[in-house]
This record gives sequence, C-alpha cells and structure tokens, in this order.
Amino acid sequence: MGGERYPEALIAQGRDDALARLLRAFDDPRLPSDLYGLPLWQSTFQLAGFDLAAVVDEFYRGVDDYAALHAERIAALPRPRVVLVRAERRIGAMPVVVSPQASDAAEFGFVMRFRPAPDSPLAEYRQFPATLNEPVWPGSRQMLGGRVCLQPGVEVGAEVLYEPWTCLPTSEAVEELGVTIVKGKKEDVEAVKTTIGKVHAAAAK
Repeated sequence: MGGERYPEALIAQGRDDALARLLRAFDDPRLPSDLYGLPLWQSTFQLAGFDLAAVVDEFYRGVDDYAALHAERIAALPRPRVVLVRAERRIGAMPVVVSPQASDAAEFGFVMRFRPAPDSPLAEYRQFPATLNEPVWPGSRQMLGGRVCLQPGVEVGAEVLYEPWTCLPTSEAVEELGVTIVKGKKEDVEAVKTTIGKVHAAAAK
C-alpha cells in the first residue's frame, strides 16, 4: 500500500507527469552532488516544482483513509512482540504472539528488521524472515552499545505492517526462564515461557 501511495500523493499535487518530473530532477545538473538524506530529497522536489512537505502530508492522509476503511481487518491482525534470547555469546530476537490473535497467527508470515542505532540510515537496515517462537540471529554488527534496535512485522499480502521500532538492552536477553517482552504484560509472561525450550535447539542449528 505504501509504495502505491507515494506516486498518488505526487499526482495529487496537480500534475499527471509528477513522477517523471521528479525522476528527471534527480539527473538535473543543478542538483548539488554533496547532498544526502533529507536535504537531497528537499532539493530534488524543489527542482521538480513540488513541495516535499505537502507530498508527505498527502501521503499520510491516504494512509489514514486506508486505515479507517480497513479498520476491522487491521485490528484482527496478530501483533508480534519480541523476546531477546541468548545462546552462549549470541543474541537473538524471537517473535511471539499472545492472545487474542495467537490462535490465528500461524496463518501469517513474519519478519524482523534490525538497525545498529536509532539514527542509522536506511542502507544499514537488515531484514530477516521470521517464524513465531523461533529466534532470529542478526549478528553482532546489528548491535551497538549493548543494545538491539529492532522492529517486528507481519506480512499482509505483498506488504509488511511493522510494529514501532524499539531498542532493547542485550543484558535483558533470556537466561533460563527470564524474559523481556516488548510492550508485554505480566499475564503474558507465562504464555511466553512455553517458548523458551525451543531457544537453545534453534540456536544450535
């Protein structure tokens, strides 16, 4: 849905050739070669004759409209949480789903996305397919300063609906039956404990 909305948000600015104009602007010799990130996008949009802020606002209006139209379907989706697990020196992240969507969660695909730090550029993101109750092992390069920044997501067709980013300290990884749950509740702990027995077996593969 997100990939479709950006061109639509551009065209909503009043020009059917908006996307073509933007692509040509990236190759415009007037565009400074030392720009990166947000300044690059702002300058490119300006050369193309568009206001980046207005396009972003239009994009999010479309997202809100989509969410309102499909509210019941979105509410029924499983909401993955994360348990950090430890196997010797390795740290992994295990997606879990607790009630009320747990019984239907197996019908969906899941992903786990990592970044080294909260301000890491998109090029440093790493995404892995994930299976419920089995840890994903991202490697030490995705962990800086004793923490793991991650974002679980559920696949909805060709799209992925992500949970908010969170950074968890590696010191809180599972040791025996100790668990850390993203946005968890005390009553969820017992439900998660049943998954712990699978951790060491998965780490040994």
